[in-house]
Amino acid sequence: MRTRAAVLGLLLTTSLGCAGQPIAPDGLTISATVRFVNVEGGCWRLDASDGTRYEPVNLPPAFRTDGRSVTVTLRFPQQLGSFCMVGRLAEVVTIR
Repeated sequence: MRTRAAVLGLLLTTSLGCAGQPIAPDGLTISATVRFVNVEGGCWRLDASDGTRYEPVNLPPAFRTDGRSVTVTLRFPQQLGSFCMVGRLAEVVTIR
């Protein structure tokens, strides 16, 4: 029982630690740099100014330029999957 509680505590701490900033109902808005990562045939990543990495599942083609600075609002639906695994999976709500 003690082991189960320790594992649960570790999982809870890890998931809360990964959360970073609190997320508003309309999403998390960040400044980031778009990066191309050459894995699995090529993946796109957003490197936030605080060092957090996000993998956008729906990055618009017009913003797929390595090194481009953007301001983006992200949401984090639970039902996302990826072969790339280069950052926390996120859905782009707005980008400029």
